[in-house]
Amino acid sequence: MRMIRIPIPQRAAVRMALLAMAWAVVILIFALAYRTASKAILDEIRAQAKAVAIALAAAIDPDDVTAIREPADVGLPSLAKIQRLLSAVTDANPDIRYVYVMRRDPTPGAPPSSYVYVVDEPERDRNGNGQIDPDERSQPPGTPYDASAFPAMVSAWDGPSADEEVTADPPYPDSISGYAPIRDAAGQTVAIVGVDILAETVHLKKAAVRRAAVVLALAMNALITMVLVLYRREHLAMVENRALARELAFRNEVLQDTNRELERLNRQYEEELALARDVQLGLLPRDLPRHARLAFERCFVTCAMLGGDLYDVFTLSGNRIALYVADVSGHGAGAALISGLIKMAVAGMKGDRTGSDILERPARVIARINELVARELPPDKFVTMIYAVIDIASPSITCRVASAGHPPPIHIRAAASDAFPVPIQSGPALVFFEQADWPESEFRVEPGDKLAFFTDGIPEAMNERHEEFGDDRLLELLRTHGREPAPSLMERVNRALAAHRGTNAVSDDYTLLIAEFLA
Repeated sequence: MRMIRIPIPQRAAVRMALLAMAWAVVILIFALAYRTASKAILDEIRAQAKAVAIALAAAIDPDDVTAIREPADVGLPSLAKIQRLLSAVTDANPDIRYVYVMRRDPTPGAPPSSYVYVVDEPERDRNGNGQIDPDERSQPPGTPYDASAFPAMVSAWDGPSADEEVTADPPYPDSISGYAPIRDAAGQTVAIVGVDILAETVHLKKAAVRRAAVVLALAMNALITMVLVLYRREHLAMVENRALARELAFRNEVLQDTNRELERLNRQYEEELALARDVQLGLLPRDLPRHARLAFERCFVTCAMLGGDLYDVFTLSGNRIALYVADVSGHGAGAALISGLIKMAVAGMKGDRTGSDILERPARVIARINELVARELPPDKFVTMIYAVIDIASPSITCRVASAGHPPPIHIRAAASDAFPVPIQSGPALVFFEQADWPESEFRVEPGDKLAFFTDGIPEAMNERHEEFGDDRLLELLRTHGREPAPSLMERVNRALAAHRGTNAVSDDYTLLIAEFLA
């Protein structure tokens, strides 16, 4: 049999065809990856807008909404109260440009797509040009709005929704919006909340992914080319090897450029995470209430850039102080967002008269928060929480506590030099059941005593041998040093946890809040 030889020019053509085919495959793969990533970014922003709208709708009192009907209601306290809440959301979320409340047009025969403004944000010079442009004006109550071009906004009357794509709404900038209904006590929708995220935010995130995809595709094609070149030149003489070295140096420079771009993108990602952490830390109280008979000390540590622990202490009427500690399952952005929902739910109760009465009863607070978040959390998430009201008005200090699957507080008795978990009853963790009962317990403390509220990240802290710190070790530490002032006691706990972990990283978020009853 005679061997068929392919002429050299034809072999070069075959190699070029194979190279072109490989490039086409790589480009196709990265094009599909970019398309998938772009859709994921759009879905993420839609979910963000809808989640903020849901949380905001839960925080707005429907009675305040129904009190606003016409332009003359601009001066009502209800409108000012809602405007403050809307402004707080846009100030805390740089991606969010507009937040507003609308209801369907009450005119008989008006179509479902006919809305009117209830509350719009206050006017502000966003672009700093010294004047209020058309897209910066605040629409008074009753201003009509045609939502026929926004099916998600029309359907928001029945449930939370979000725009499928970026849409135009002159004179306002292009945006993607999330919506959620505001329902009264009977479950009837009285208005909707709209949250607009500018198209610029979407485009910036897509541009970052597109740049990374282009750079990686070029690098991959460069690698493919280099492999074929190396295979071809392995049969050449030493002179050709020197040319190969020059080609290889060029390819390495391409890879270095790619690595530098990846490092830049990674720094940008870390900066965005740091910004999100600053937002989460902003949910925590900067200063804790201090009374002649009561002082607080706190510690908050996360195992990731973002965590799921949350706590707050605030003053109620009549020398009563309320506090809560919550622990969202998991870590990262999802847990941080859920903790933000809980913070907004409690803030909403502080902001209305009915909620202020509820804040006096721990069991009712737990039930109310469960009602607000149960339908919004993913099925794999749950929250443990403890809420307490401390009455320091009388000589004998009383505490009322309700717990949703959370560790009980530790009572450190000064007179007996003892520490023990307070024997309270606990109900299920939040969102396990939409309807449940959370028992309320009451006990007394004496001047000089302390109460330690904590999350399970302390007893579950792991060392290199996968041994937990444990409840017994925590109790013994508090029992031995319980007479020390709260700051000193807090420092001892942190040092003991660090010594137990050794070189092991923090495996779970933890919070420690110590209430010290001054003699």
